[in-house]
Amino acid sequence: MASSEQQDELKADFLAVKQALGKLNVNILFVRRIKLEGKSDKNETRIMAITTHRVYVIVTQKQHAKVDFSFHILELKGLEYSKSMAANFFDIYIFQLNLMVCIGDRQFQYGFLFSKDEDVQKSLSYMVALLR
Repeated sequence: MASSEQQDELKADFLAVKQALGKLNVNILFVRRIKLEGKSDKNETRIMAITTHRVYVIVTQKQHAKVDFSFHILELKGLEYSKSMAANFFDIYIFQLNLMVCIGDRQFQYGFLFSKDEDVQKSLSYMVALLR
């Protein structure tokens, strides 16, 4: 993908996040398109947005965007990063970030798949910095 196409995609994703968050006055620090691991080996395309206090996962459908789920950064209890080779491809890697979140007495585990290692590293650095 060319650089201008990447910029256009990032701009569209940022606008989708702004639409989904509506009138909330939040400082958006990081926005990236991800694949969210589903319960049955399905990976669904979503947008992850990190703000100063929350992580939002946004779903887009045509011209509409809405928050799929979110959690407060202090509800984050575990982070795990892994890199694996894609099946049937020798030069393609999958970068995965697993998050464990505790909300009240319930625990959730989310698997985010990124296309670039740089994006995983940036999202990790933002989350760790916000936890301090």
